[in-house]
Amino acid sequence: MPPPIVQGRIHPVVLLVVAFALLQALQHSAWSQDSPVLRGTVLFPDGTPAHEATVTATTACENGEGGYRLARQATTTPEGTFSIPPFGEGCNQYRLTAGKAADFWIETGDCVFCGAPNGMPPTVNLSAASAPEPITIVLGQRGGTTDFRVWDAATARFMRAMLRIDHKPVEGKTFGSMEIATGKDGSADTLLLPPGEYVASVLQYQCGTKEYWAAVPPQFSFEVTAGNKQEPKISVDVRTIKSSKTYANPQGRKCQT
Repeated sequence: MPPPIVQGRIHPVVLLVVAFALLQALQHSAWSQDSPVLRGTVLFPDGTPAHEATVTATTACENGEGGYRLARQATTTPEGTFSIPPFGEGCNQYRLTAGKAADFWIETGDCVFCGAPNGMPPTVNLSAASAPEPITIVLGQRGGTTDFRVWDAATARFMRAMLRIDHKPVEGKTFGSMEIATGKDGSADTLLLPPGEYVASVLQYQCGTKEYWAAVPPQFSFEVTAGNKQEPKISVDVRTIKSSKTYANPQGRKCQT
């Protein structure tokens, strides 16, 4: 809707509002141009640049009565560098973190299955007259992608199965376990795991149209290496697995196909 006109002139109230908005924009622009830029580099643990890592700058001081913090993100270049313009007037303290969730895990205490933000959280102060030195953020432990499928020698096909994944014991560490299931058509279930040695146990498996549980789950060892994709060879013959007594198998008999 066009501004109100008084005798061929713009209304004075409108002029005042436009002037105030222009002044605010100029002040913000001047503040942004004069303020130093947050710059730095994100590296893999081996020191090589981390391309397409996400860097998050968060104000370290609270804003307003709600106690919220402002944040802004940037993606690193092929050289691993990033640049984040200043923001959040009234707060010169920024905490920076970096992550690449698709490729990394980092240990939390003694639990290697527990995910946590990657990288160290340095704090940058923009209140100084001179621009801050570029910072370096090193990502956490790099993991490996693992595709799990179970081959049934009795039917010569991949089958639906439930697996338990355990990390082999390491001195001074306590590890949990996790359970996964392949698809109904035998398709893979994919996990991102930290480097190390593991054991996959076949807990449940397909017997015709029924689901059987293993009394003594077959086990298979495999290793995960950083940055690589693994496809453990898990092969069973359902006719040889000792079964537990269940609703689907009340006598606890072995599968007969």
